Amino acid sequence: MSEATAERPRIYGTTKCSDTAAAREYLDARGFEYQYIDIDDDEDGRTMVRELNGGFESTPVITVPGGRWYTEPTAEDLEAIAAS
Repeated sequence: MSEATAERPRIYGTTKCSDTAAAREYLDARGFEYQYIDIDDDEDGRTMVRELNGGFESTPVITVPGGRWYTEPTAEDLEAIAAS
């Protein structure tokens, strides 16, 4: 889980995932800076998502500094992420 402890927030997702698009739109509208990783094009990103989700490719996964991550975050989760 080394990337889950990164100092820079990251969103792991796919362009085909409406939840990923919605999370990015929400955070973009609030000026939240992050690195986006499309797991369809990034094998390391896909591996990270699987590690964090017990083998599943559930997206989006948002990692934040301190080692915390959110899988398929709720509206409340996104609000907390944006406030961090």
